[in-house]
Amino acid sequence: MTRLSATSIHDEPGAGPSLSNEQQRVVDHHDGALLVFAGPGSGKTRTLTARVAGLITARGVSPRQILALTFTVRATEELRVRLTALIGHAAACAVTVATFHALGARILRQHAAAFGRTSAFSIYDSDDVLRLIRDAATDPDPSASGGITPDLARDALAEIERAKSALWTSTMLRVYAQHPDREQIAAIWETVEQRMRASNAFDFADLVANSVALLTGDRLARSRFRSRWRHVVVDEFQDTDHAQCTLLARLAGPSGGAPGGSLVVAGD
Repeated sequence: MTRLSATSIHDEPGAGPSLSNEQQRVVDHHDGALLVFAGPGSGKTRTLTARVAGLITARGVSPRQILALTFTVRATEELRVRLTALIGHAAACAVTVATFHALGARILRQHAAAFGRTSAFSIYDSDDVLRLIRDAATDPDPSASGGITPDLARDALAEIERAKSALWTSTMLRVYAQHPDREQIAAIWETVEQRMRASNAFDFADLVANSVALLTGDRLARSRFRSRWRHVVVDEFQDTDHAQCTLLARLAGPSGGAPGGSLVVAGD
């Protein structure tokens, strides 16, 4: 564990970023896990980028064995631009730079059959899932009209997304959710899942949750992905939910990538 304090960091033309002693410790970290506490303005993104560059140029790590995770598409683009300035276009493009959801999609493209899909699956956003909820939810009372209310449909969407982020099943939602309509919401979830499978689709939460399920239950797949990405860096680690943190654990292993690999995460 280390802490980064706010510091003035500048890039010199044709050179890498100037780093403080604390930042250089992160860049030079060898095997295993490292947690970096870094507040706003402390240069954590620059430090993680310099670490990736250092793994390649100083330690001879193949760019293909490095995974850099961020939380937004914009952040991935920024990190890629910084990497390109440090190590060139070809090497930067060989590093896997992705959001957690993009990483999950990449994993599931190779193992979609395990979840009743093909590699050409679609990805549904919240509006798509809400439409499925409204279409799928029916009231068993034939005298009722309109299925469920718009409020309950939105509640169902939120409860299902929350459950997937916690790696719950529909059965667990029935037991542990606090919502008064949890029984109906669990039934809606099961119906929506059937319809998404029939449509060859996942939603965004599925991308992470199902990747966790795959890497938990399939030892060979877990071994392949751990060998593929020996070194992992994560920016804005404080934003990870349970599913994302578990996905990291499956990828890095109990020793944080050691021996011969590493996991470095930085957050406020």
